[in-house]
Amino acid sequence: MVDLKPHNLEAYGKIKEALSNGKNRVAVSHATGSGKSYLIAQLCEDHNEDRKLILVPSKYIREQMQKLFTKYKIQ
Repeated sequence: MVDLKPHNLEAYGKIKEALSNGKNRVAVSHATGSGKSYLIAQLCEDHNEDRKLILVPSKYIREQMQKLFTKYKIQ
């Protein structure tokens, strides 16, 4: 399980609620460095068997996401 901070546990609960209510898109507008990548990692871990597409704005963020996925063994 991904190590989510308390504010991200709350946000993740809202993400899961939106998805369970039929939403197929969710936006999280938290500040830089607040752990949005960890939310993505948790969502991917919870749906590890599903196909995913993650778009990132830079090579640096892509590398950080790859490290995070490797750390938590997310496909």
